[in-house]
Amino acid sequence: MKFLAMDHGLEGAKDTAKVNSLLKKDVTRVWELYKEGTIREMYQRSDNPFAVLILECSNLEEARQKLGTIPFSQAGITAWEIIPIQPFAGLEAIIVPETTK
Repeated sequence: MKFLAMDHGLEGAKDTAKVNSLLKKDVTRVWELYKEGTIREMYQRSDNPFAVLILECSNLEEARQKLGTIPFSQAGITAWEIIPIQPFAGLEAIIVPETTK
């Protein structure tokens, strides 16, 4: 299953010393999740500095668990909104099936 995960800064994000002390560990863990195939795509929002990820996980609980291993998540610096996504099926409603002859 695919999931859209949007990063939201928490109160801990204002603690620059805390953020800086965990930055390398955080980036390393994100890279590990990318290499293992959990994180498939990584983006940054254009209206704020937070991340938007596309994840590949078996279910929502696995997505939550994997994101929970990221140091910024564990330290209360960031939280994630996780949305299950699937291929868009709306176009099928306007496609007229061919009749059999």
